[in-house]
Amino acid sequence: MANQRDALLTWERQLSSVYRINPFSDHTYNRLRRKAERELRALQPEQQHTTLEDRLQLAQLWLHRYASAGEEYPALWQSAYLCLARFVVDSSFEAPKETGDALQQTWFQLDQLGQQYKVPDNRELLGIAARARRANISLSRIRGHSRRLHDLKREIWSACFGADLLRLLLYGRIFQELNVLIIGPTGSGKELAAQVLLSAVEGEWKQEKNKKTLTWQPHRTEAINLAEFPRPLMAAQITGYKKGAFTGAASDFQGVLSRCDEGAVLLDEIGELPEEGQVVLLRALETKRVRPLGAESIESANCRVIAATHKQLNTQDAGLFRRDLFYRLAGAVIEVPSLAERPEDLLPIALGFLQEWGIRKSALRQLEDPRHHITEWLKKPEIQSYAWPGNARELKRAVSRILVGYQQQEFTQRLPSLFPQEDATVTNTPPRVPIELVEGTWSLEEAKQWYIQYVLELQQGNQKLAASQLGIHRTTIYNLNKRKKQNEAKDTQPNAKETDA
Repeated sequence: MANQRDALLTWERQLSSVYRINPFSDHTYNRLRRKAERELRALQPEQQHTTLEDRLQLAQLWLHRYASAGEEYPALWQSAYLCLARFVVDSSFEAPKETGDALQQTWFQLDQLGQQYKVPDNRELLGIAARARRANISLSRIRGHSRRLHDLKREIWSACFGADLLRLLLYGRIFQELNVLIIGPTGSGKELAAQVLLSAVEGEWKQEKNKKTLTWQPHRTEAINLAEFPRPLMAAQITGYKKGAFTGAASDFQGVLSRCDEGAVLLDEIGELPEEGQVVLLRALETKRVRPLGAESIESANCRVIAATHKQLNTQDAGLFRRDLFYRLAGAVIEVPSLAERPEDLLPIALGFLQEWGIRKSALRQLEDPRHHITEWLKKPEIQSYAWPGNARELKRAVSRILVGYQQQEFTQRLPSLFPQEDATVTNTPPRVPIELVEGTWSLEEAKQWYIQYVLELQQGNQKLAASQLGIHRTTIYNLNKRKKQNEAKDTQPNAKETDA
């Protein structure tokens, strides 16, 4: 009995550590996978590939081997069953044909094994395994192998499941109420990160009568871009409205929060939400309920909100963005790095576009290999020194133009000049408002001087353009700068005398 318990402890610690702490540890997982395949070959030496049925058979063998020890230690039994379910349905080494009905049948068989060996909460554990499988598939769409990207994936995984999958049995509702704020420059892949969070949403199992299949149906998720709607209608998209509530409301409309009750919602470009919409969203997040515009009844809106923006929504850069709403949304903050921070990911991302466009090897017999072509193009000095301010979106446009042969040589040489490298934080984020201005301790003259200086910096020191934008005479800016230099000279003069002394 003690030997069985020790063997179960060792196996559970090895296998579950891959999914508990670091789901991207290829070395550990591949070692365990090779060990499992050796046992499968010993059972069926004539088979060359691991199938769902083989992995299911191996899981049944392990469950039967350690059943007596597992019944004595329920928590350990649950963890072992969860890891077996993850191993059996792992999408990283399954054939495309092993999906659909075959996968639904496998879920059913795993459920039967859990009931046979009396695993506590076996169907809840299968639900966690299904969510983790879906999240892994979505996570694989984020291409790259840099250390920064590895840390990003770990942050996304933690926002989905935390550090331990098994803890979702106790703390699952906490994750449902933990909203996520995704920040990153334009084109960096914020939506890909959000799709992982949406794929890991809770759900329930569906089993049709007289069918040996089990289907995982996640709760509803939806993504909307707030910038697509006029500012007066943004709040209505969140809460909904009734027919006749305002001019143009020809029928009832259910808001996105109530449509995705118990699910998750992605609110892209949250920084564009006007102040009145922020008040509505804040109230919905606090009460988990919404009142459609023009309605008397209240609808349930208990959904996880994932917000994305290219703006820095902190206390200084928020502008008119409410601080209390920021704290509500920032339950977990994920910062997506730009391509300039991870240049080693340029090639994997560029090659991934070939798969996205459906370019196959069989269609390239009379053309040059596009992978080699893209690799050589990215090695050019002018390309390696380019910062890609448009990030992956700009890289995709450049790769498509290169592949179709659109003025290849000329385009490569003109690339930096076509897309000037500007600091995205200057053009995309609001000004850093001084705390004195926020608290109202400045005089009107001090606030005026700060704003004139800010507009002058935006116009890169061009006093004529700044004066035109401000609606003042250029001499006003000239005199302001002159007084500023005189004051600075007075401040530094005593220090100079002390130095001479």
